[in-house]
Amino acid sequence: MLSVGRRGVLILAIPLFLLLAGSVVLAGGVSSTPQPPPVSPSGIITHTVDLRPRLLDPRSGRVLWEGPPLTYLVRRPDGTLDLVPTGAETDAPFPPSLRRPFRPLSPVASPTPPRFIRVRHSRYNTCRNAVPGQVDVIPFEEYVARVLPAEMPSGWPTEALKAQAIAIRTYAWYQILKAGPDYDVSDWTDYQVMCDARYPHTDAVVAATRGQALFYDGAPILAMYSANNGHPTRGVDWIPYLNPVPDPVNLSAQRRGHGYGLSQEGAYLWARRGWNAYQILAHYYPNTNLVLPPDATAPAGSILPLELEDMTLGRGYPLTLLAAFPEPPRALTVTARTAEGDRTVVLTRTGSVGTWLGVWLPPRTFTSTHPITLTATAQDAQGRLWPLGEAHIWRDLRRPTITLTYPADTVNPRFPITVVAHTPGDVVPRIGVGDGWVWEEDAFTRQPEDAARPVTDTRALDGRALQLSPDALAYGPYTTALPAGRAYRAWFRLSTTTTTETDPIVFLDVVADGGQTLLGLRALRGIEFPAAGEYREYPVDFYLPTAPLMPRRTLTYTLEFRTHALGAPIRLDRVLVTSYPVPWERGWKWQLPRRDGRHSLIVKQTTASGRVSTDIPITVTLHVPHPAMTFTAPVPAGWITTPTRLRWPVTTAVAPPREGTFFGRFRRGDGEWSRWYAVPVHVTSDRGGVLEWDSQWWPDGKDIRMELWGMDAFSYEGEGIVGPFRVDQQPPTLKQHLSTSPNAEGWYTVPLTVTVMARDAGIGVRALTSDVSSHTGIRMSYRSVRDEPTEVVTQAIPLRTDALYTLTITATDAFSHTVTRTRYIAVDTTPPQTQLFLPAEVRRPWIRLRWKGRDAFRVTSYDVEVLEGSTWVPWLEGTPRTEALYRGRAGRRVRFRARARDLAGWVGPWRVSPEVLLPRVEYVPWVTVHGR
Repeated sequence: MLSVGRRGVLILAIPLFLLLAGSVVLAGGVSSTPQPPPVSPSGIITHTVDLRPRLLDPRSGRVLWEGPPLTYLVRRPDGTLDLVPTGAETDAPFPPSLRRPFRPLSPVASPTPPRFIRVRHSRYNTCRNAVPGQVDVIPFEEYVARVLPAEMPSGWPTEALKAQAIAIRTYAWYQILKAGPDYDVSDWTDYQVMCDARYPHTDAVVAATRGQALFYDGAPILAMYSANNGHPTRGVDWIPYLNPVPDPVNLSAQRRGHGYGLSQEGAYLWARRGWNAYQILAHYYPNTNLVLPPDATAPAGSILPLELEDMTLGRGYPLTLLAAFPEPPRALTVTARTAEGDRTVVLTRTGSVGTWLGVWLPPRTFTSTHPITLTATAQDAQGRLWPLGEAHIWRDLRRPTITLTYPADTVNPRFPITVVAHTPGDVVPRIGVGDGWVWEEDAFTRQPEDAARPVTDTRALDGRALQLSPDALAYGPYTTALPAGRAYRAWFRLSTTTTTETDPIVFLDVVADGGQTLLGLRALRGIEFPAAGEYREYPVDFYLPTAPLMPRRTLTYTLEFRTHALGAPIRLDRVLVTSYPVPWERGWKWQLPRRDGRHSLIVKQTTASGRVSTDIPITVTLHVPHPAMTFTAPVPAGWITTPTRLRWPVTTAVAPPREGTFFGRFRRGDGEWSRWYAVPVHVTSDRGGVLEWDSQWWPDGKDIRMELWGMDAFSYEGEGIVGPFRVDQQPPTLKQHLSTSPNAEGWYTVPLTVTVMARDAGIGVRALTSDVSSHTGIRMSYRSVRDEPTEVVTQAIPLRTDALYTLTITATDAFSHTVTRTRYIAVDTTPPQTQLFLPAEVRRPWIRLRWKGRDAFRVTSYDVEVLEGSTWVPWLEGTPRTEALYRGRAGRRVRFRARARDLAGWVGPWRVSPEVLLPRVEYVPWVTVHGR
């Protein structure tokens, strides 16, 4: 037990039902501290390491569940880890560059909240009137008030909003303590969304929770949350308070968000169920404690509820508390009362109060057909009483009984079951059905082999059970029998001789993919067993998502149901799976798999208190029609030459066609099938309908076949292949092949031949015409006409002369479907030539040099060099000029050379001038004498 700190702050031990309770922890390997890999000199390493979500039994170190490896980034030599995602909030995207590393915080000296927070405006945020990159210094509680309605709808239940407000405050506090020099958080989803709008209701919620936060190890936690974390939530092995927890309120909901910490939709549903904010927070952030601001005058917190209703059916009810006090309380009292007026004091604690309060062992006579209310009340030093929440539990020990009426034979796999309940208090019974999904002790593999063995047990349903010694594991049976798209409950029938243990003694889970995907989990304390050696069925809920409806597309899961004996011997009788128990009104229906013959079902009823009925076996014979449907597709005698809406009758055997479930695909001859397309169906009678499909999606061909697939109202499938159809709705296709490739400028620099091919997969090509013209006046025409259309017609067109060609190709099939394509081809096979022009007489040491280029198209530039001595020296490069003045040294002999470049990228040959002597010039000064 952990005692109250200096200011009476309770440190939360592990919540009662979580798999992390008491003795189960998350760790990386066998240590709760991850070891980073070696860091390169640059301090940046990205790779996958043995750092993965794990559930460990601390007594033996055995891995109870293990997820896939995680990839992380070491950003700097101090080894900080990049936790992805690091944002607190919902599933809205944020730039990867904004992901930040997770670092555990050092304990804070005082739980005094920050006064201000620095908020950087993100360019993605459109709910604020601010400049991107602008940093605002905002009062801390004002920041929480502006974030709350941006993160959770203001009209949601108050207790869900309170939980969200405390999570927002805690997350922001954490970021302030680890922030960089420029800002603490942004106003977008990489941290938390902050807008300018505020509302009176959410402002009141923030005021009611002022200064309250969740701490772990003396510092604010990284209170991550997202829109819907799914069931179970995700966990991070190196963060003790971000652990996978069961979330049955979100059992079949699609995960939306990163999956860590608080689930916003889950908080909404828990609040609707009656949980308060502290109960919600304790569920999603285990192993944390609540802190109050230093000026708080009243305690805050709550007694914690049971995670599942059936936990009250054991020997005792564990009592835990999440609360904080301005000063140590004088006393704490927990009372229980029934709706019928019975009341009893469960416990009274004076002096030190911890999170773990103890175990309530209610007498068997303390039962009710309505919820029992547990109330915690704290008394301060002045004698004032402070309520600390209520927990509502069920404790109705009567075993439910029902009468079922159902058809013994049916052609409809979704047949009705009429339910009559005989247990008062259950106006609408909750029913689950299993289609032979039961596995006895022999179906499970044991590990280690010598720690688990079958034994004779008269209390087991079949007289035998699997005895698991402490630290033993039973797993299997690797079944694929359960259809996807349903919620299920796995009933583990177990017993033990250790019924006084308050720590978990057995861990149950449902996994897929060889243990990589955790679907459901539960930890059981010894006190949750009714008596030594007495069997009881313990539920683990899970959901199997389905793939979108498509022909022959099924999603199959290979499931394991695993029993881990932790600190006590366990006996496993069997595992039975049914659908998730739902309230069944009269006339509800059960969906059988579409398998012809007898189906042996087991029906289980549960009460609101968690009591479960004995097996109720029923047998139904399903008569599956063969075939379930047939397709009639009259084939036109001629060709389909224009897009046509075709109507195909479909006849069903026992039920009308179901709209939205028909698909079709096509192929040409023996080619590959296309993808599936949805095909509309119009129901015309209780045994038939008409499919309509527009032929514009079909390819041309002489042998087009269609494959059709659909379902009727009873979910029976039918398929068929229709055709062959002769289709020619499209003009021929044209392809051109050039015997050489163009250069970087797109010109062809050698003579070439263009091969033109026209192809028509339908009736065939009737005519192919290629017309060639050029800027030099060339005119050529090539025409191929077939008496009988053929699938492929080709032509070879030589282009030998330098010119700019325009090639126009036209192809026509026998149904006058025509296609025309035009292509421009530039051919230049000759480099440009250059001429140099020197003055007739050179009298000074400079020369005016002229040059000129000649090309079939256009010269774009020139290179000019000069030779003085033995080396050619560049003078002008890439110049468009055609003359220039060269100044040389008197008495030197020089030569010039020039070359041209054209549009096609050709570089012409050098043209060299004769040698020229630059003369020496004598300068005689002109003297003017001034005199009278």
